[in-house]
Amino acid sequence: MEQSIRVLDRAVAIVEALADAGRPIGVSDLSGRVGLSKGTTHRLVTWLERHRVLSRDGEQQKYGLGPRLVRWGQAYLGTLQLRDVARPVMEALHHDCGETVLLSQRTGDVQTFVEQITSRHEIKTVGEIGQGGPLYAGALGKAMLSALPAGERDAYLRAVRLGRMTPETITDRQVLRAELEQVRRQGYAFSRGERVRGIASMAAPILDHRGTVVGALAIVCPLDRFDRRKQPRFADRLRKAAAAISERLGHLPASAPRPALLRPAARSGRATRLDANGRLGRPASTARLRETSDSRGDARAPGRRG
Repeated sequence: MEQSIRVLDRAVAIVEALADAGRPIGVSDLSGRVGLSKGTTHRLVTWLERHRVLSRDGEQQKYGLGPRLVRWGQAYLGTLQLRDVARPVMEALHHDCGETVLLSQRTGDVQTFVEQITSRHEIKTVGEIGQGGPLYAGALGKAMLSALPAGERDAYLRAVRLGRMTPETITDRQVLRAELEQVRRQGYAFSRGERVRGIASMAAPILDHRGTVVGALAIVCPLDRFDRRKQPRFADRLRKAAAAISERLGHLPASAPRPALLRPAARSGRATRLDANGRLGRPASTARLRETSDSRGDARAPGRRG
């Protein structure tokens, strides 16, 4: 069993190295990238090619990603619907905060509410599924707008008319730009009645496997019940929840754990693991695969619309 896990660990490291390279590379180059001998690397890539996980350029003897990975990727992406993927995470967040949790999906320059779990409080904020609004107003829209590539965000800000939806709506482009920069730095947006009067909301962006912002997740409550002392805790829970949904959609941030690369230890000859920063870690033979599970629940109730 230990040997099988070790082989799998090495195979994943090879596939990851080829994905990072972005082009076919030879065995010598690949062995240097993963820290394995040329012989071991050649045996592994031959096996992976046989199963069409990798493809080989016959003339140049270089290896790249193969068609089976496309099939696996398409099969995985075909199962992903934002609402279905997000629902278990939303339930956990709702359990933690007790307020309405709202999911919005981005379509071009607008956002639409697609799912919610309403607050346990008698007086609550409820979004109308299918409704939404522009990206420049409110926490959900600002969270999405902040996560756009700089060029796309600037083009939007130059073209959009910043109409006033409430007295709190930001209609000055420079002020909005500064606000979006702050949102990018802290990882979430905050609104005090910018889109709907009397409503407080915090939202974090959701990214897909391409790093494209596809939506945002928000905690929403009546403004008069918002307690700033809870903001740091809610913000932390919210960022983690949005990151969990993004990961389920295939997004791997730069800080995400990556398959450990292997190289022979200088004296013992035993393969040694390197972490994402190139530091020595545990021997490869001690590697373990971990799984996570999620629980489901439901909480819905009518209430005040916001």
